[in-house]
Amino acid sequence: MWTIALLLFACQTVHALPEQKKGFLLTVPSSLLTDSQERICVSLHNNTGRVYVSLSLLAVSDSRVLALSSLTLSSAGCVELLVPDTEEKWARLEARLQSPDPQLTSNAQVEVSLQTNPLVVLVSTDKPVYKPGQDVNFRVLSRSHKLK
Repeated sequence: MWTIALLLFACQTVHALPEQKKGFLLTVPSSLLTDSQERICVSLHNNTGRVYVSLSLLAVSDSRVLALSSLTLSSAGCVELLVPDTEEKWARLEARLQSPDPQLTSNAQVEVSLQTNPLVVLVSTDKPVYKPGQDVNFRVLSRSHKLK
C-alpha cells in the first residue's frame, strides 16, 4: 500500500516540474565597418534540435540587400558577415531563425550604423612628465582601422 502511494507521489512530483523556456540570444555590434568582415553570434538556450539562422543586411533607404549569410547550429555559433563598401550610413540587420520547434522559430531586426574606414589617431609625447616652461614634443600617427 505504501509503495503505491509513494509511486503516485513520485509521479505527481515529476509531472509538476516546470518546462524550461527555450530562447536565443543574438549578439550584433551597434556599428559595422564597411569593406570588412564582422562577426555576429547566436546562442540557443534549452535547445535539442538544429536551428537554421539566416542573416540579411539591408540598406535602410531602399531595402536593397547589402550582405547575406547563414549557418546551422544546435547550441551556439558565430557567422562572418562581409559588409561591402557602400555610401549608406544606416542598415537594417534581419535575423531569421527556423526550427522544427515553434518556440525557436523567430524573426528579429535591428538598425546598425555603417562606418566607412574610420581613422585612428595616436598621439604620444617624448616623456611622461614636463616641468613648467619646457617645450612639449608630440608624435602624431594616423592609421586606418586595419593599421595601414
